[in-house]
Amino acid sequence: MPSLERLYPNCDTPGTFDLGFCTVVIHSETTAEVIINEGVEVSGPMVEQCFSLLRGALVSPFCLLVNECNSHSYDFHAQTTLGEIDCLLAVALVSDKPLTDVAACCLMRQPRSTHWPMGVFSNREDALALLNSLPQSSLRRQ
Repeated sequence: MPSLERLYPNCDTPGTFDLGFCTVVIHSETTAEVIINEGVEVSGPMVEQCFSLLRGALVSPFCLLVNECNSHSYDFHAQTTLGEIDCLLAVALVSDKPLTDVAACCLMRQPRSTHWPMGVFSNREDALALLNSLPQSSLRRQ
């Protein structure tokens, strides 16, 4: 099987991948950060591509930090696809935009096959610290 670096363009920084519509930063074997590019409308296939990379790079279940530093949106297919993701332990959204709380509440209300908590943070360091503080034993599927 080809390595992640061969499947996905690697940025200049090791553990960072450019998918064209977003950048994925691998922080540890159980935590990654996704930064959606400015102006992108995220689609279902984009969500699937991103999670394909994450499943190949991380130990499941894993934590995801979604850095909302750029303005973007999610189409309905992307929202429903996110609800079908079963490899997440927790999601932290980081934004200094007041409307992100509203958008996060809408995403949290989408029907999902598995429950994973989602929180909204005003700074990246707090979000990453919380995700990294989750007990490693709970990050392993039995």
